[in-house]
Amino acid sequence: MDTPVLSNNEDDHTAIRIQMKDEQVWTAFNNVMLEYIATNEGRRMFPSIKALIDNLQPSMTYDIYIDLIERGRYAWTNNQWIKIYDTSSTTNIRNDGHVQQLQTYRHENSPNLGSFWMDNPVSFARLKLTTRTENLTPNQITVKPMHMYVPRIQIMQHQLMDQENVLVHSQILPRATFIAVTQYKNAEVTTLKIMYNPFAQNFLMTYNQYFQRQLPRISG
Repeated sequence: MDTPVLSNNEDDHTAIRIQMKDEQVWTAFNNVMLEYIATNEGRRMFPSIKALIDNLQPSMTYDIYIDLIERGRYAWTNNQWIKIYDTSSTTNIRNDGHVQQLQTYRHENSPNLGSFWMDNPVSFARLKLTTRTENLTPNQITVKPMHMYVPRIQIMQHQLMDQENVLVHSQILPRATFIAVTQYKNAEVTTLKIMYNPFAQNFLMTYNQYFQRQLPRISG
Protein backbone atom coordinates (compact mmCIF):
# COMPACT_ATOMS: atom_id res chain seq x y z
CA MET A 1 0.00 0.00 0.00
CA ASP A 2 1.32 3.46 -0.92
CA THR A 3 1.98 6.06 1.74
CA PRO A 4 0.90 9.65 0.94
CA VAL A 5 3.71 12.16 0.85
CA LEU A 6 3.66 14.51 3.80
CA SER A 7 4.47 18.19 3.72
CA ASN A 8 7.92 19.39 2.66
CA ASN A 9 9.34 18.75 6.12
CA GLU A 10 7.76 15.28 6.13
CA ASP A 11 5.81 16.14 9.24
CA ASP A 12 2.17 17.10 9.73
CA HIS A 13 2.34 16.73 13.52
CA THR A 14 5.03 19.23 14.50
CA ALA A 15 4.72 18.57 18.24
CA ILE A 16 6.31 15.12 17.94
CA ARG A 17 10.09 15.14 18.24
CA ILE A 18 12.70 12.46 17.55
CA GLN A 19 16.26 12.86 18.76
CA MET A 20 19.06 10.34 18.39
CA LYS A 21 20.67 9.04 21.55
CA ASP A 22 24.48 9.21 21.84
CA GLU A 23 24.92 12.31 19.67
CA GLN A 24 28.69 12.36 20.25
CA VAL A 25 29.08 8.86 18.82
CA TRP A 26 26.99 9.65 15.75
CA THR A 27 28.90 12.86 15.11
CA ALA A 28 32.19 10.95 15.19
CA PHE A 29 30.99 8.37 12.66
CA ASN A 30 29.29 10.96 10.48
CA ASN A 31 32.57 12.88 10.17
CA VAL A 32 34.26 9.88 8.49
CA MET A 33 31.16 8.45 6.71
CA LEU A 34 29.66 5.52 8.55
CA GLU A 35 29.88 2.06 6.98
CA TYR A 36 27.70 -0.93 7.83
CA ILE A 37 28.51 -4.45 6.72
CA ALA A 38 25.70 -6.34 5.00
CA THR A 39 25.78 -10.12 4.59
CA ASN A 40 23.57 -12.76 3.05
CA GLU A 41 22.40 -13.91 6.49
CA GLY A 42 22.04 -10.36 7.79
CA ARG A 43 24.32 -8.31 10.04
CA ARG A 44 23.24 -6.12 12.93
CA MET A 45 24.16 -2.46 12.80
CA PHE A 46 26.73 -0.91 15.12
CA PRO A 47 26.21 1.66 16.34
CA SER A 48 22.55 0.73 16.49
CA ILE A 49 19.97 3.47 16.19
CA LYS A 50 18.36 4.51 19.47
CA ALA A 51 15.74 7.24 19.29
CA LEU A 52 14.34 9.49 22.01
CA ILE A 53 10.72 10.29 21.18
CA ASP A 54 8.73 13.11 22.77
CA ASN A 55 5.21 14.54 22.62
CA LEU A 56 3.23 11.45 21.70
CA GLN A 57 -0.21 11.21 23.27
CA PRO A 58 0.40 8.91 26.27
CA SER A 59 -2.90 7.04 26.03
CA MET A 60 -2.90 6.59 22.24
CA THR A 61 -1.45 3.52 20.52
CA TYR A 62 1.38 3.75 18.01
CA ASP A 63 3.42 1.58 15.67
CA ILE A 64 7.00 2.66 14.97
CA TYR A 65 8.80 1.79 11.76
CA ILE A 66 12.21 2.40 10.24
CA ASP A 67 13.14 2.26 6.57
CA LEU A 68 16.19 3.20 4.49
CA ILE A 69 16.12 5.80 1.73
CA GLU A 70 18.69 5.16 -0.98
CA ARG A 71 20.95 8.08 -1.89
CA GLY A 72 23.09 6.78 -4.74
CA ARG A 73 25.96 4.45 -5.60
CA TYR A 74 29.48 5.21 -4.37
CA ALA A 75 33.04 4.02 -4.97
CA TRP A 76 35.95 4.01 -2.52
CA THR A 77 38.74 5.75 -4.44
CA ASN A 78 41.97 7.34 -3.17
CA ASN A 79 40.83 6.88 0.44
CA GLN A 80 37.56 8.71 -0.04
CA TRP A 81 33.99 7.99 -1.10
CA ILE A 82 33.06 9.27 -4.56
CA LYS A 83 29.47 9.31 -5.84
CA ILE A 84 29.10 7.42 -9.11
CA TYR A 85 25.44 8.17 -9.73
CA ASP A 86 22.43 9.49 -7.84
CA THR A 87 19.30 7.46 -7.17
CA SER A 88 17.55 9.65 -4.60
CA SER A 89 15.49 11.61 -7.13
CA THR A 90 13.87 8.57 -8.76
CA THR A 91 13.93 5.70 -6.31
CA ASN A 92 11.43 6.80 -3.70
CA ILE A 93 8.98 9.29 -5.21
CA ARG A 94 6.61 8.33 -8.02
CA ASN A 95 5.12 10.67 -10.61
CA ASP A 96 1.71 10.53 -8.91
CA GLY A 97 3.14 12.07 -5.73
CA HIS A 98 3.26 8.91 -3.62
CA VAL A 99 6.18 7.25 -1.93
CA GLN A 100 7.13 3.85 -3.28
CA GLN A 101 6.71 1.10 -0.72
CA LEU A 102 10.15 0.63 0.82
CA GLN A 103 11.12 -2.32 2.95
CA THR A 104 10.34 -1.38 6.53
CA TYR A 105 11.23 -2.78 9.91
CA ARG A 106 8.32 -2.63 12.32
CA HIS A 107 9.69 -2.25 15.82
CA GLU A 108 9.20 -5.46 17.74
CA ASN A 109 7.34 -3.66 20.55
CA SER A 110 4.68 -2.31 18.19
CA PRO A 111 1.88 -1.59 18.82
CA ASN A 112 2.27 0.20 22.13
CA LEU A 113 1.07 3.22 24.05
CA GLY A 114 2.67 6.61 23.59
CA SER A 115 3.72 6.54 27.24
CA PHE A 116 5.67 3.33 26.58
CA TRP A 117 7.56 4.78 23.61
CA MET A 118 8.46 7.93 25.53
CA ASP A 119 9.66 6.22 28.72
CA ASN A 120 12.90 4.82 27.26
CA PRO A 121 15.01 5.13 24.10
CA VAL A 122 13.51 3.20 21.19
CA SER A 123 16.27 0.84 20.06
CA PHE A 124 16.51 -0.70 16.60
CA ALA A 125 19.33 -3.04 17.65
CA ARG A 126 17.55 -6.08 16.21
CA LEU A 127 17.50 -4.69 12.68
CA LYS A 128 19.79 -6.56 10.28
CA LEU A 129 21.15 -5.54 6.90
CA THR A 130 21.18 -8.24 4.25
CA THR A 131 22.18 -8.49 0.60
CA ARG A 132 19.45 -11.07 0.06
CA THR A 133 16.29 -10.00 -1.75
CA GLU A 134 14.05 -13.00 -1.05
CA ASN A 135 12.90 -15.01 1.98
CA LEU A 136 13.60 -12.17 4.38
CA THR A 137 12.83 -12.36 8.08
CA PRO A 138 10.82 -9.52 9.69
CA ASN A 139 13.97 -7.90 11.11
CA GLN A 140 15.90 -7.79 7.81
CA ILE A 141 16.14 -5.02 5.24
CA THR A 142 17.86 -5.50 1.89
CA VAL A 143 20.66 -3.10 0.96
CA LYS A 144 22.93 -2.87 -2.06
CA PRO A 145 26.68 -2.86 -1.34
CA MET A 146 28.41 0.43 -2.14
CA HIS A 147 25.13 2.37 -1.94
CA MET A 148 24.39 5.17 0.50
CA TYR A 149 21.29 5.12 2.72
CA VAL A 150 19.59 7.50 5.13
CA PRO A 151 17.43 5.90 7.87
CA ARG A 152 13.93 7.27 8.38
CA ILE A 153 11.64 6.71 11.36
CA GLN A 154 7.88 6.78 10.84
CA ILE A 155 5.21 6.79 13.53
CA MET A 156 1.72 5.45 12.85
CA GLN A 157 -1.11 6.29 15.24
CA HIS A 158 -3.92 3.76 15.71
CA GLN A 159 -7.43 5.09 15.22
CA LEU A 160 -10.72 4.15 16.83
CA MET A 161 -12.98 1.45 15.40
CA ASP A 162 -11.95 0.18 11.95
CA GLN A 163 -10.30 3.33 10.64
CA GLU A 164 -6.87 3.03 9.03
CA ASN A 165 -3.82 3.96 11.07
CA VAL A 166 -2.55 7.48 10.44
CA LEU A 167 1.04 8.51 9.73
CA VAL A 168 1.60 11.29 12.27
CA HIS A 169 5.36 11.76 12.01
CA SER A 170 8.11 10.96 9.52
CA GLN A 171 11.70 11.99 10.11
CA ILE A 172 14.97 11.19 8.38
CA LEU A 173 18.14 10.81 10.47
CA PRO A 174 20.95 12.54 8.53
CA ARG A 175 23.61 11.76 11.15
CA ALA A 176 22.95 8.05 10.67
CA THR A 177 23.67 8.22 6.92
CA PHE A 178 25.78 5.23 5.91
CA ILE A 179 27.22 3.27 3.02
CA ALA A 180 26.55 -0.47 2.88
CA VAL A 181 29.67 -2.57 2.34
CA THR A 182 30.72 -6.21 2.42
CA GLN A 183 33.97 -5.29 4.15
CA TYR A 184 35.12 -2.04 5.71
CA LYS A 185 36.88 0.38 3.36
CA ASN A 186 37.89 3.20 5.67
CA ALA A 187 40.31 2.28 8.47
CA GLU A 188 39.00 5.21 10.53
CA VAL A 189 35.57 3.56 10.66
CA THR A 190 37.12 0.34 11.97
CA THR A 191 39.00 2.29 14.63
CA LEU A 192 35.85 4.07 15.78
CA LYS A 193 33.87 0.83 15.93
CA ILE A 194 36.50 -0.73 18.18
CA MET A 195 36.65 2.42 20.29
CA TYR A 196 32.90 2.63 20.91
CA ASN A 197 31.97 -1.07 20.91
CA PRO A 198 32.63 -2.70 24.32
CA PHE A 199 32.38 -6.17 22.78
CA ALA A 200 35.07 -5.30 20.24
CA GLN A 201 37.26 -3.88 23.00
CA ASN A 202 36.93 -7.07 25.04
CA PHE A 203 37.78 -9.17 21.98
CA LEU A 204 40.82 -7.02 21.24
CA MET A 205 42.04 -7.26 24.85
CA THR A 206 41.60 -11.04 24.86
CA TYR A 207 43.44 -11.33 21.54
CA ASN A 208 46.32 -9.17 22.77
CA GLN A 209 46.63 -11.20 25.98
CA TYR A 210 46.68 -14.42 23.96
CA PHE A 211 49.26 -12.99 21.56
CA GLN A 212 51.51 -11.91 24.41
CA ARG A 213 51.45 -15.44 25.87
CA GLN A 214 52.58 -16.86 22.53
CA LEU A 215 55.64 -14.64 22.26
CA PRO A 216 58.93 -16.41 23.05
CA ARG A 217 60.51 -15.20 26.25
CA ILE A 218 64.02 -13.82 26.00
CA SER A 219 66.24 -15.14 28.77
CA GLY A 220 68.40 -12.64 30.63
